[in-house]
Amino acid sequence: IKKVIIGLTWYTQLSKEKNNKTLKESNFDYRNNSLIKLINKLTKNKKDVYLIGPLDLPEFDISSEIRKVTFGKEKKIKTTTEKDKFLKENLKSINLFSKKLGEKFLRPDKIFCNKNNCLLGDSKSFFFSDNNHLSKHGSLKTFKLFENINFN
Repeated sequence: IKKVIIGLTWYTQLSKEKNNKTLKESNFDYRNNSLIKLINKLTKNKKDVYLIGPLDLPEFDISSEIRKVTFGKEKKIKTTTEKDKFLKENLKSINLFSKKLGEKFLRPDKIFCNKNNCLLGDSKSFFFSDNNHLSKHGSLKTFKLFENINFN
């Protein structure tokens, strides 16, 4: 293995320590330090390391909301989230790993967010299949993140 791409759930506040103790954190220092240790260990072992950054998630289950609209229980579905809120929660980590990895820190927020909002979909479809998984359409949009990685 020459290249390692790390992906994780960024939004959870629960982490497991080595002794299997559950740790709840709001500033994500433990998670970030653990990632730094992992990246350093992999790099020391001559691995080319990439990290997929955080992505703003809908605060609701999109498939449930689509059903409500389909059956007339709701008039419309929210299609954006506030970029400022996303950045407030993630800017510390984004800055840390942007500095550590440069272009090897892959940022889906640059694909899914514009100046003011993070988009949950476009005119073709939603980017999420529920409140924390990308849909096929959303996954295909992320291919841009990997186009500069030579997998040979």
